[in-house]
Amino acid sequence: MSWFKGLSRDMSLVTLAYAMEGQNKYSKKVFGIKRMNVMYYYNGKNVSIYKNKEEWDEIHQLQRKHLKQEVHFKQVLEKFSELIKQKHEFLKLKNPVKSFNKFHKFYIEYWAYHIYMYNIGYAVQNTPEEKLLKKYESILKKIRSEHPYHEIEKIFLTKTFEPIKDIDKKLLFFCLPKELLDYFNKNKIPNKQELKKRLKRYLCLLEKGKLKIVTEKEAEQLFLKNTKKKIINQHIKHCAYPGKVKGTVKIILTREEFYKINEGDILITTMTTPEYIPIMRKASAIVTEEGGILCHAAIITREMKKPCIVGIKNATKVFKDGNLVEVDADKGFVKKIEKC
Repeated sequence: MSWFKGLSRDMSLVTLAYAMEGQNKYSKKVFGIKRMNVMYYYNGKNVSIYKNKEEWDEIHQLQRKHLKQEVHFKQVLEKFSELIKQKHEFLKLKNPVKSFNKFHKFYIEYWAYHIYMYNIGYAVQNTPEEKLLKKYESILKKIRSEHPYHEIEKIFLTKTFEPIKDIDKKLLFFCLPKELLDYFNKNKIPNKQELKKRLKRYLCLLEKGKLKIVTEKEAEQLFLKNTKKKIINQHIKHCAYPGKVKGTVKIILTREEFYKINEGDILITTMTTPEYIPIMRKASAIVTEEGGILCHAAIITREMKKPCIVGIKNATKVFKDGNLVEVDADKGFVKKIEKC
């Protein structure tokens, strides 16, 4: 199996596990393929998400077909918009524990549609179908302005976990969906030692319809085994908004690092979400490792009229805090400037 690194995220295991279950259950209905394979590797700080190349080549081909024929794409778009509305209803609940079973079913389905819609931009990038997507740009922009899983974690799950006294709240975000269901329905307490191991390192693998999670050294070994000579670099850079600017680099990998950004800095990150907007306003240019024509960074920088390049591979590793660089979003490159 040929894996490629899709993206890196600051996301909880419980959220990722729901995403995995959504892909497993709705692969045929939403994506049009029999089965999906995915691997999450957590190193104690960020999660790297790996996908199967042949599988996603097929999905992107199907997505382009869906856009041409419109029927399936419109159904997915309509359903996803409906699921976002349901999300807002869950966020309003004062006692979410009572609705956890209903939420569980909703969140699995939500993730299948989320992944489909958030990957449509990659499917059409640099293809004739790219023009077909422009007619949906306003509604896709509205969808992209939200990042529901952040709200679910911060509001719904935080309120859901509030009454729980026998497990550290931080550890609860390292539970699998079934473990939470068993806790709320059967009062079965998750294995705390196992949760502590996941907190340090884990690998979560969905392969051939079966979910497997391992921790610590075993996670590292399985990751190396699965990725040895099988990682394919799949990055297409895109100039989201033109312009040239010089400035000081600030690498931002987590929300806790937002304080580093000063007015006029060059923001370099893996990707952006709505939470990044205040620091994007301060930055003179934005560079991301991930993203396509409809990613959050591309949409927001077009509105802000700030130079932006998305899809620059390993940008957060090549550059360091304090580097003086020139961002040329006309030609699509970032280069270091030697200090005199």
